[in-house]
Parts: sequence; C-alpha cells; structure tokens
Amino acid sequence: HMTAGQMTAADELRRRYEEQKSKRDPAAIETLNEEVGALLFDIYSELPEYWKGFLGHLYGKREQMSDQREADLLFAQGARATERDDIEAMRKTVIRLLDLLPPEARENAQRGHNSGITML
Repeated sequence: HMTAGQMTAADELRRRYEEQKSKRDPAAIETLNEEVGALLFDIYSELPEYWKGFLGHLYGKREQMSDQREADLLFAQGARATERDDIEAMRKTVIRLLDLLPPEARENAQRGHNSGITML
C-alpha cells in the first residue's frame, strides 16, 4: 500500500523515465534507477514482511556474527517483535544484528536482501 506521497513520487519518476527513454542518456537513467530503488525501500520498509524477511536473511549469517550470545538475544527479540508485527522493533533489531557482522559480510547482507538498495 503506497501513501499519497509515494504515489506522487512514483508518477513523477514514471514521467521522467518516459522523457529520458528517447534521449538514451545512461547517466540520467542510472540516476532514475537509484531514485526508484530509494522509493521501493521507502515502500517496503513500511511492511512487516520486509523486516521479517531481513531477520530471516540475517539468521542465515549468524555464524559470522562477532558475539553469538548477543546475536541469540537479538534473534529472540526479533522473534517477539515479529509476533507483534512491530516494525520499529524489527528495524532496530536488524540494525543491531548488522553491527555484529564484519564490514564485508554486513554489506553483502544488505545488498543480498535489498538488491542494492541502500538501507541505512
């Protein structure tokens, strides 16, 4: 479900894309692609399913986390937030879990779940 602002942004991006299509300007198209990615994240990040999926994605990377005890506590916290569909608690848990990953694994986890969309 998109908000009115998101719908307006999507319409504007669609209009700009149609303008650029005939110009064949790779830099302009790349900029539009980045803006579409940001809009998609804005939309997805409001859905509990997004954060549930991200927690599941990170669970598969738990052996790479620097503090297994902390990771276990955070996954338990994430499970409770998931049961309540508490988006903010899931988001905070994901951020803390990402911090337990080494930098390269953190970037890969974000890229793998977000398909290149910058999350934070």
